[in-house]
This record gives sequence, structure tokens and C-alpha cells, in this order.
Amino acid sequence: MADWLIPTAIHSKCGEHPSYPATYAIDEDTESFWVHLATCFHWIVFDLGATKALTKVRVWGELQGWGYGGDSEVYVSDDPGNWGAAVWVGTFTLWGQWYESGEFSKSGRYVKLVSQSDESQQAIAEFQPYGSVPLVEHETTLQISESADDGEIWDPIVWPEMDPWWTPQSSYADLCDSIYGVYRWPGVPIPQGMEVSLAEIVFSVYAPNAEYCDLRVEAFDEDNSAQLASRADYVSRPKTATVNWNDVEEWVGAYPGNEQWYESVDIKAAIQAVVDRSGWQAENAIQVVIRGIVGYEVALRRPCFYNLGAPWAPKLHLKWWAEATPGEGQPMMRRWGGIPGMRLTGRGSW
Repeated sequence: MADWLIPTAIHSKCGEHPSYPATYAIDEDTESFWVHLATCFHWIVFDLGATKALTKVRVWGELQGWGYGGDSEVYVSDDPGNWGAAVWVGTFTLWGQWYESGEFSKSGRYVKLVSQSDESQQAIAEFQPYGSVPLVEHETTLQISESADDGEIWDPIVWPEMDPWWTPQSSYADLCDSIYGVYRWPGVPIPQGMEVSLAEIVFSVYAPNAEYCDLRVEAFDEDNSAQLASRADYVSRPKTATVNWNDVEEWVGAYPGNEQWYESVDIKAAIQAVVDRSGWQAENAIQVVIRGIVGYEVALRRPCFYNLGAPWAPKLHLKWWAEATPGEGQPMMRRWGGIPGMRLTGRGSW
């Protein structure tokens, strides 16, 4: 999101009067100001602390204003020793209020402001660029790492003998109309409100199944979803809107020895609803439920659970847009050990 930005430091300047240092130009106080009180073509370089995508700047001038009624030049660069051409040349009119430049488009960490007047009493009370941190797409895959984070919910009407109807110790799921799979991943690194570009659950196949199958996916609509305690606990928890996973492809392969991995439908709408919650924070837990449709009991899929073995536990593959981290533009390291091998679409290795 773009906004007026406060520079983090002064990189360099033409000079300053001891009573009016250059830091006064970025102290968020229009009653203080920077002035050189020397005859020269004044200039100053602001450090934004990181590369920002800028579109304009504004100046609050004092004394004789900035530029003394004449033109000023604005430069933007990631290298304060190499500026290139000015991104804007124009006039900041006198003093006593904000005056904005015209619009431009350039990314950089440093902004240089140059006056084409040598008037000694040019002064800046505040300087602010308008822009935002460029976003990059991040990626990670989380894998369930304890038995209490996945399990089955049994319908008590269809399966009265399965009381207590919540079994986190299962080895595999029977995803159908009366048995639901529940999956929880702590440590989801997406910051609050960031755009989710992809979210999919990745399953290892316990047993093959080719029947026509429709499934439904929902996330628990909670800031930091806790492990389930019972079926009643599951029923009481709020859920997001449903994502339809229709006509699930045939699953082949079987545990052990011929395991295959399959991705779910994209469930980013459900994950986005959780990430957009005002109380969501990066590293909180997300939990989802996958269920069948009433009347399709035999049309099921059988993925492995954590209890069958940690390498076969379900994974949550995520992509999202956020500010760059060290190593900008590089994908984040995957957060699971899992099975070595490249990812394939549909059936394959993960």
C-alpha cells in the first residue's frame, strides 16, 4: 500500500548550520528546519532504509522556501554514487505548507533533492516521498509434524460405534460424506492482510481410488487455530466459506512402496479469509477440514496421516505477496524435510 514515507536517515548534504541540522528535515516537526546558511547550489540525499517504489515527493519549505521560487531536481537511485537523469524538475512554491512534485515512477532507496538556486536561506522543515515497498512472491511448504494435528471426524449418526468420533491417532483418512479429514499447520509465515496467490494441500496416497468424487474444503475461521479436543469442539468452531473440490482426479499408487503425491484444488480463498482477520499474525496456526457430500459415501479418497510416518504427513503449500526479505526476489526455503525430489503436477514427488 502506498503512503507518504518518512526517510530513516540523511545520507549526505551540501552542509548544515550547527543550529539547524539536516535531521530536522525528517523529524516530523514542521516547526524545526534544516538550513545551510551558505551561498551554494544546495542539495541533500535522503535514505529510505530500503528500496521503495516512488511516484512523487513533497516538501514543507521555510525561510526562503526550497528553490527560492526556482526549479528543483529530484533524483531516485539504489546507488547514491550513480543517480542518472532527474525523475522530476519543477518548483516547490515558497514555504509554510506542503508542496508536491509532479508524478514519476522509479524505485530506489535514496532520494536526492537539488536546488537550482544559490540563495543561502533556503530551508526544508520536512521532506517526504510517496510510495511503497515493492512486493515479491514468497513460497513455503509446511508439513504436519505431530499426531494431534491431523485426524478424522466421524458422523455419530452413521458411525455410532466410533465414539468419541474424533480420532487424531489414525494412520489414514477415508474422505467421504460421513468421515471428514482435519489438518492443522502451525507456523504459517504469511503476514496479516497479505495477498495469498496459491494455497493447496498435498497428500501422499494410502490406497488407490478411481470413483467419481467431490469434496469440500473449509478453513477454521480463527486467528490462531488450536488443536481439536472432540467432535463437539469441531462443530462449535467457526468455518470460512466452502471451497469446492469437484471431480477429484483418480489417485493411484499405494503405501508402502509406491506412494504418490497429489495436490488439492487451490484453497487460497479460505486461507485468505483467515489471513485477513484483524487478529491474525504471521507464525499462527491454520486448520482446515475436508469433507465429502452426503450421498457419496463410497466415493472417497484415502490420504496418509502423520501417524503412518512423518515423511507421508500432509503438507500445505503456500505462495503469497509481501515485502522483500534478505535475498529479495528469491523464493523462501521450504520448511519441510519430506522426500527429496522435484514437484510434479498431480501425481508425483514432493
